[in-house]
This record gives sequence, structure tokens and C-alpha cells, in this order.
Amino acid sequence: MIAMHLFVSESTAPHYPNLLEFLTHGISYVFSPKKGGLTRGVPTAHAVPRGVSCTIKQGLELYKLLALNGAIRIGRSREKQLAIQSLTERLSENRGVINAS
Repeated sequence: MIAMHLFVSESTAPHYPNLLEFLTHGISYVFSPKKGGLTRGVPTAHAVPRGVSCTIKQGLELYKLLALNGAIRIGRSREKQLAIQSLTERLSENRGVINAS
């Protein structure tokens, strides 16, 4: 990940501009979407239940990030743009939290 410039070298802090670019433009090439029938796993993208408080073992926040990732990978143009906007806001919020500590 450091070689990909997603993290600041010699640190565990993410390099936010590069990480955002990778998540918005590169993730669908690395993890290409395959639409198909029902499979095992956690529903993401369009399969995320609406209006239901869903949690998984790692927590609700991770589930939300996975859903945004799925929307970026397989969503239509409008869905992708909304997911990118939400992801950008989340990364900006976390950036402030990490820089403040």
C-alpha cells in the first residue's frame, strides 16, 4: 500500500488525496463487479437494506463504507456520484480527527 502511495511512507496514516482517487476511480478495476444471482456475504450497493439498522461484526461504519464502495463499483452514474460525494465527506471528517490527535 505504501508502494501504491495510499499511505504516507513509514506511517499508518493514509494519504487522503491518493486514497480517494483510488477508491473513486481504481477500485472497480481492482475488484471488478460481477453481477449475478444470490451469493454468500454482506449485501452492498443496491442490495443494502433500506431503513433497517444493519450491523456486521466489524460495526455499522464499516458496513456503510462497504455499501459506498459497492455503489461506486456497480452503481449507475447518479448513484456513483452520490457515493463519491459521501465518501469524500467521510474521508474529510476522518482526516480532521486523525490530524487532531
